Amino acid sequence: MIEKVVVKDRFLTIIMRVVYIFLISAICVISFRCSDDSEVKDEVIACFEIETQTFYVGSPIRVRSCSDDADNYEWSVNGTIKSYSDSLVFIPDEEGTYLIELTVYNKNKSDHVQESIAVGNYSGLVIQREYPEETTRLKSVFLTNDGGLLLDYNSNDVFIADSYHYKLLKLNNQLQEEWTWKSPNYFTSYNNSTLYETPNSKYLFTKNMRISGYESGYFYELNGSDGTTELLELPYQEDGFLSYTTAGDSLIYVGFGGNQDDYDLVLQTTNKFGNVSDSPIAIDFPNKSVVGHDIESNDDGYLVLGMINDIGADKTNQEILLVQLNTDYAISWSKTFELTNIDRFANEGKDESWELIKDENGDYLICTYPLVIKVNDDGDIIWEKNFETNSFPGLADGHVRKIGENYLMSLWHQLILFNSDGDEIWRVKTFPKFINDAIVLDDHIYLFVAIEKVVTQGDQSQQVHEIHINKLDMNGNYVDF
Repeated sequence: MIEKVVVKDRFLTIIMRVVYIFLISAICVISFRCSDDSEVKDEVIACFEIETQTFYVGSPIRVRSCSDDADNYEWSVNGTIKSYSDSLVFIPDEEGTYLIELTVYNKNKSDHVQESIAVGNYSGLVIQREYPEETTRLKSVFLTNDGGLLLDYNSNDVFIADSYHYKLLKLNNQLQEEWTWKSPNYFTSYNNSTLYETPNSKYLFTKNMRISGYESGYFYELNGSDGTTELLELPYQEDGFLSYTTAGDSLIYVGFGGNQDDYDLVLQTTNKFGNVSDSPIAIDFPNKSVVGHDIESNDDGYLVLGMINDIGADKTNQEILLVQLNTDYAISWSKTFELTNIDRFANEGKDESWELIKDENGDYLICTYPLVIKVNDDGDIIWEKNFETNSFPGLADGHVRKIGENYLMSLWHQLILFNSDGDEIWRVKTFPKFINDAIVLDDHIYLFVAIEKVVTQGDQSQQVHEIHINKLDMNGNYVDF
């Protein structure tokens, strides 16, 4: 009897355990289902916010979703799908009305919202010139120590070909005209220039001009208050200078000299008041033609950026040259880099405006437009980026300004902000306006653009370029003055 009771008790224990496991499992399943059902999103509400305040052709328009319970997004502009992320950035290419639409989805629902915006053309300030008698082509904009600007441009009689005057226009910090200076002679063409403000508030100015096919370098001293000018003498006027660096109490200019298609790299030293005491230094590269574009001082001497080409070779074989000079101007090392997309004008390399920019870490940016190469102080490549513009690829005209840790590049029809790793942050398109230069003042970008106009005289008509100043915030949005 005792043994039967024990067996029965064991049987009951097994039954109770099975029932217990079953109940626990059922509770877990029910709990899971309840939890899963609580996460089902019955509704989704579409919503977006337009972060851009003003809407202009070529300027990025930024839109961000504020939708509730959305898992997926679909953005369209004027019926064309543009993005599947939770935000949208697009650049309008013409004025008119743009319909922005957002459709959002979750597992069970969808919702839609839309809004129309009106996009216009931005004009900004217009620098009035002497139309229709002259056409104006702005080359560079220089910041001056009084907070103003000095504009380097040329003009010519609209109806007389190749009759350029060289001009300077001084603006105060309110962008109002203070004075202008005009060269006394006509020139058939003009190239790059440099500007240095002396300790006694004068401007040292170099300009390379072509007269009847002959290239000459001119060295001017301008009075900063009224623009009165004195032509300074250079020992060898056939030399042209494209940039300079400071070294103690001296200025070291870099450029080119010699015969066309067989240029030597040339350096010229002056003091900070423009006094020339020594003859220029010509550095010969055997069987090569070299033009120096920019120069930076460093602990080892001077780093020079230039263009190099075989004498007599096709200009499309040009390469980028980087040369380290010691303090006695002897070559320590030199390196060349391939110049990609060189769809240029088969010139001699002196019409370019290449720049060499030193950053806070001692590395250098080689800016040849649209190609930018970052190298260390030994000339080894860190990264290389081609900021292709899809309009005039490889065109040489451009400028780069360092803004904090980032870089602002103006390039023909586009303005591009990129960081120290070469990553593009934003881009503004200005077509059909041509960008001449861009500077930063008081946390705003001032963009100097040229707008083509047609003037007539009798039965003749010609294009002129009108200079406009556009104002943008640091995110690339146009703002009013």
